[in-house]
Amino acid sequence: LDLSFCSNLNIITGETGTGKTLLLSALNFLRGFPINKKIIDPNSNQIVIQCVLDISIYDTTFIQNIFGDYLTEDDDYDTVIIRRVFDKNGKAKNYINDNMVKVKTLKTIMSEFIDIHGQFENQTFFYENNQNILFDDKCKLSDIMKDYQTLYDNFISLNKKLYDLEKQKINQQEQ
Repeated sequence: LDLSFCSNLNIITGETGTGKTLLLSALNFLRGFPINKKIIDPNSNQIVIQCVLDISIYDTTFIQNIFGDYLTEDDDYDTVIIRRVFDKNGKAKNYINDNMVKVKTLKTIMSEFIDIHGQFENQTFFYENNQNILFDDKCKLSDIMKDYQTLYDNFISLNKKLYDLEKQKINQQEQ
């Protein structure tokens, strides 16, 4: 099966039994998640799932930060091939441009390119806290927010100490 997706939003819909679950299983497998052994044809020893990412639309610095040492000067900076091989014994091998990588690395990298949401997951957007998290993440504010939270916590702590000292001073004056 050979599919092409656009670089923005892709929506997968269809009747029951048309292969949506199989497709999503394959995409999740490419993202570094496990796959059910039952997906392997009984007459085969393994299943190979591969995708070619068009990275030409991204800034070179972004790509170098994401892929690090997995892209070399010899590599084409237009595409990256992600491949996973899963055998009947339940072992998976992960490759980026034919370089073997750990599944943790694959998950980190693929999270930048494939994001899957289910039928009712959009409901979380209605919660203000989730909106703030998404906004902060999109604007790259998470480090700033952590610093702010630390400063705010220190402020509250010092304010409490000041209040306690003032209260202590008033009690001493009354005695």
